[in-house]
Amino acid sequence: MILVSGFKPFLKEKINPSELLVEKLKVKYQDLKAVVLPVDFDRAFLELQKQIEQVNPKFIIMFGQAGGRPNVCLEKIALNWNQTKSPDEAKFIPQMGRIGDGELALMSTFQVDDLAAFLADRHLKSELSYSAGTYVCNNLYFKVLKTYPLIQSIFVHVPFLPEQGPANYPKMDFELMFETALQIVNFARLRS
Repeated sequence: MILVSGFKPFLKEKINPSELLVEKLKVKYQDLKAVVLPVDFDRAFLELQKQIEQVNPKFIIMFGQAGGRPNVCLEKIALNWNQTKSPDEAKFIPQMGRIGDGELALMSTFQVDDLAAFLADRHLKSELSYSAGTYVCNNLYFKVLKTYPLIQSIFVHVPFLPEQGPANYPKMDFELMFETALQIVNFARLRS
C-alpha cells in the first residue's frame, strides 16, 4: 500500500499544487490512499498518523509546496529543527529549536538516489535536496521518519504553478508536475 499526502493552501494562497497532485493521483490509482493535510505543526502529523495506522503502508510519499524552487525536489534529509517567523494555519509559531529528542537529522528511508535516476531516465526534471526547510513540511517529515523508521518515506517539494507567487519566481506547468508525481508513485509501485 502506498500512502500519499499533500497540503491545503496556506498563507493566503488560493491553491496548493501538492493538494492538486494528491487529488489527481487518487483518481488515477484506486488502490492508493491519499490525504490532504492542514498546514499546522501539530495537526499535520496527527492526521497523517491516523492514516498510517489504518492502512499500514509500505511507502509514504509526502508532497508539499516550496515557492522559489525551479524543480521537483526529492528531500533526502529531515532536520530535527523548527525555525520560522511565519505562523501556521492555527496562527502558531513554534519556539525555535529541536522538534524532539535524538538525532539532529534523519535520512529518508526511501531509495532517493534510485528514484532520481528513474526520473532522469524518463527525462523528468528533479533534483536532490538536502533541506526540507524548517517549517511544517520538514516538521512532518522528521516526525514520520522518527516514528516509522521501517516504512519507506520521502518528502517531495514541488514548485509554484504558473498562476502562483511573484512573477520573478520559478514556476512549473501542472501537467509536467503531475507526470513527475505519477512516476514517483510508479517507482514505489514497481517496488511493492
